[in-house]
Amino acid sequence: SSCLAIKQLSPSVADGVYWIDPTGSAPFKAFCDMTTGGGGWTLVLHSYLRGSLPLSSELQVDINTRRTEHIGDAGDYDGIETDALYFMAMDPFKALADNASDLRFQSDKFPSHSVLTSFSMNDAFSLDGSNESTIRSEMCGGNANCFIDARGLSTISNDQDNWSGACWNNGYHQQAWWYDDCFTYNAFWTNGASHFSNYSSKDTTTKHWSWWVR
Repeated sequence: SSCLAIKQLSPSVADGVYWIDPTGSAPFKAFCDMTTGGGGWTLVLHSYLRGSLPLSSELQVDINTRRTEHIGDAGDYDGIETDALYFMAMDPFKALADNASDLRFQSDKFPSHSVLTSFSMNDAFSLDGSNESTIRSEMCGGNANCFIDARGLSTISNDQDNWSGACWNNGYHQQAWWYDDCFTYNAFWTNGASHFSNYSSKDTTTKHWSWWVR
């Protein structure tokens, strides 16, 4: 069901791509960090500014499939370097969250940039945790509209970003993992440093973002 489940069954496993099935109905390949902090972390988002996916070429197939099925057609991403992006669809992400305890945010400088403890996700894909005020400060500069326990993450059926025209309907079709409008504080908008790195008060120079669940 997750990288943690694999780690618990086989403690000596290495980092790499594994088959998981969080929803119990649709197995897919995911990258597992079996090393950091004892391992068992499932990658749910990886974005790299003007670069290539450094994790595994096997995940490229999943990127293309997930892009088409869950966040519009590949042609909708004008100006976005989508080859530098890996993300998990929201349903398996929610299923992982239902059985997880931590959500780790990683950047270039910080292998554990921030960790949201006692992590949970509600049906509107809003994130919560016992140390949410710390995450709001480190990840959102204290902004009241931080993605933590504020507006949920946007999906095709839930437009929860802060853009009046709705990011889903303005030609960009982006899944809003962050807060504010379609361009600001958006890890999906990886072709400009101002949109990619400025949403963190802890690491404002990163070119590499990852989200991990355990």
